[in-house]
Amino acid sequence: MKNLKLSSPKNNMKNPKINKIEAVIDAKSALDMFGKSFRFDHVKGLAEWLKNSVDAYLRDGAAQKIHIPDSEQVIVVRFRSKTKTDPIRFECIDFSGTTHKVINDNFARWFDRMAAKQGLKELKTYGGHGNGGKFYMRQMFQTSRFITYRNGHLNIFGFDEDKDYGFLNGFEDKKVKPEEAFKIAGIADLIPQLLKLPETDALQERFRLKDIRFTVISGTKPENVGMRKYNNLLYRLRVHPQARNIVQTKLVYGVLDNGDLMRLEPEVIKPKFGFEDPVTFEIPEQLPYGKEYVALANEKFPKGGLTLFTSEEPFNRYGDRAALNCINFKSKDIGIIASYKISELGGALRNSEMTEFVYGECECPILEDPDNDLVLNDREHLAKTELTDALLWWICERINDLTDKMVERTKLEQQQIDLKNTSIFNDFLNRWKNGFMSQVYGEIFAGTNPGDAGGLREGQGAGMGKGETEGDGGSTTEGSGSGDQKSKGHKFPLVLLSNSDDDPLSPGNTVNCDARHPLVYQRRADYEHNVYWINTQAPLAHKIREDYGTEHVRWREYMFQRYVDIILKQTVHEMEKRGTQLTADEIDNKFDEVSKRLHDSATKELEPFLFHEKFVSNGKITAKAAAASKSNEVIEPNNQL
Repeated sequence: MKNLKLSSPKNNMKNPKINKIEAVIDAKSALDMFGKSFRFDHVKGLAEWLKNSVDAYLRDGAAQKIHIPDSEQVIVVRFRSKTKTDPIRFECIDFSGTTHKVINDNFARWFDRMAAKQGLKELKTYGGHGNGGKFYMRQMFQTSRFITYRNGHLNIFGFDEDKDYGFLNGFEDKKVKPEEAFKIAGIADLIPQLLKLPETDALQERFRLKDIRFTVISGTKPENVGMRKYNNLLYRLRVHPQARNIVQTKLVYGVLDNGDLMRLEPEVIKPKFGFEDPVTFEIPEQLPYGKEYVALANEKFPKGGLTLFTSEEPFNRYGDRAALNCINFKSKDIGIIASYKISELGGALRNSEMTEFVYGECECPILEDPDNDLVLNDREHLAKTELTDALLWWICERINDLTDKMVERTKLEQQQIDLKNTSIFNDFLNRWKNGFMSQVYGEIFAGTNPGDAGGLREGQGAGMGKGETEGDGGSTTEGSGSGDQKSKGHKFPLVLLSNSDDDPLSPGNTVNCDARHPLVYQRRADYEHNVYWINTQAPLAHKIREDYGTEHVRWREYMFQRYVDIILKQTVHEMEKRGTQLTADEIDNKFDEVSKRLHDSATKELEPFLFHEKFVSNGKITAKAAAASKSNEVIEPNNQL
C-alpha cells in the first residue's frame, strides 16, 4: 500500500477559496435607508427630473446615430393645484418616451452607474447612478407614476403609498391610440397649446408624421409644499446648479394647471465692472495636505481647471439667487457632480463681503476615478476625503486672490474722503440710539420698566470684558452661553462705518462694502454679534459727500435715516423673538408706533444735529450744539478709526 500524503489545515489556508453565494439584501429596507439622504428640496428633485428628460433625448439621438438639436428637446414642468377631487400634483413631461423592456432593464434598477446611459457606454449624460429621479418620486410624494408611450404602447410604472413599486395593473405594455394615451396620462389639454408655439415646429412635424411618444413623471401629494407659491419653485429651478444649464439650452416650459406655457430662462448675470473677463486657474498635479501631498492628476486623468466669474450685483445670502453664489463641479461628461456654496468651501475667506459677487466652475477628472469615485449619489457635495479637502482649500485661496484684487480696486476707486467728522456723528447717534431703545423699547415691548430694553437680541461680543460696559457706541452685557461659560454680546446694536471702522470680529481689518451692497449691511457673523455697517460706498452716500461734503446737514440726515432703518429692523427681530404673529398688519402697526416715538425723540434730542449748519468744530461737537442736545459731554472721535 502506498503512503498517502495528507495536506495539513495549515497548508490549505495558504490559498483559501470561498464557495460564493448570492448576496441577500432586504431591498425595501435598503431603499428606505438610502432614501433618507434624498429628502429633497422640491427644486432639487425637479432638477433630477429635468436631467432624466434630457438623457432620454440624448439616448434617442445616440440610438439613431444623430444629434437631436437643443431646440427639439421640449420639456414641460406643470403644477396642478388641489381641487375638490384631486390632490396637488407635480409633473415633468418630455416627448421621448420609452418601452416596457427599457423600464424593466434600466428604470427598475437601482445603483447602476450605467443606468442613465442604458448600455450606450460612450454616451455623455446628465444623470449618473440612476437614483435621483426615482428617489424623488419615492420619498417626496404619497404616490408617483412614470407614464410613458412609445411605438403605440403605454406603460405606467410607479410607487404606491407603501413605497412599493411596479407596473400599474392593466397598464403594462398596453396598446392604445395616441389620443387615448394623452387622456390617460392627463396631458390631452396641454398638447394643443404646446403645438401652437412657434419654437416647437420640430415637435409639430413629428406629430404630423405620426411619430408620437412621450413620458410624464408625476407625483401626488408632495411633502412640505403647503401654500408655497409654485412660481417661486419655477424661479428657483431656473437658478439651481443641476438645472441651470438645461434651462439655458433646452426648450423648458412651466405651467400652472391649465394656464399659459411660460418659457423658463436662466438668470442673466452681468459681470462686475472691471472684472468682466472670467479668471482661469490650472489645478496643480498635486496639493499639500498636512505633511503629505495628494495627487489631482495622473496618466489616466489630466489636470483640471477652475474658472471664476463675477456678478454686477451681490447674490442674496438667503434669497433664491443665493444658489448662484457657488462653485459647481462639472463632470467629464456634461452634468454637475457637486455644488458648494462659497461659504461651504471650508477655507479662510479673507474678504467675505466680496465673495458675494463671485461664482465659478471646476473640472477635475480624477474626482470620477472608478477606483476612488468621490461623486455621491445625491450629487450635492463630494465625498469627504483628503483629496476633496485639499482641492476645496485650493479653490478657497484662488477666490481670495480674486477678491483681494476687488478690494484693492474698491480702495483705489473710492475718493479720498474725510470721515473724521462722520465718526463723531456716528458716536453721537450710537449714544442717542442706545438711550432711545432702552427707554422706548422697554415701554413698547415690556410696558413696565422703562430702563429695560425689552429683551433686545444679544449676540456674542468680540473682546469684551465682564459686566456691562459702554463702548464704541453700543453697550454690552453678559448673555447665556453653553455650559458654565457666559457669552458677551451687544445689548444694543453696534453701528459702524464700512471702509473705515475697525472690525470687532477681525481686529486690524475693516469691512469694505461695495456700491452694490445694501445701505445697511450685515455679514453672517454680524447677525449673532448684533453689528451693523453703514455702507459709506452706497451711491447715495457717495453723491451726498461729493456734492455737499461730510459736514453738511444732508450727510447727517443720511446717517440718521440709516439709524432709523436699523431700529426698525430690530423691531422686527424683537417681534419675532416675542412670538408676535408677523402679519403685515402687525408689522405695520408696530412700525407706526416705533416710528412716531423715534421721530419725537429725534425732534427733541437731535435738533442741532439735524438742522444746525455747524455741529462740529476742530474735531469736537460745538458747545452750542452740545447745549442744545442737552448734553455737557464733548464726544471725541472714535479712537479706533
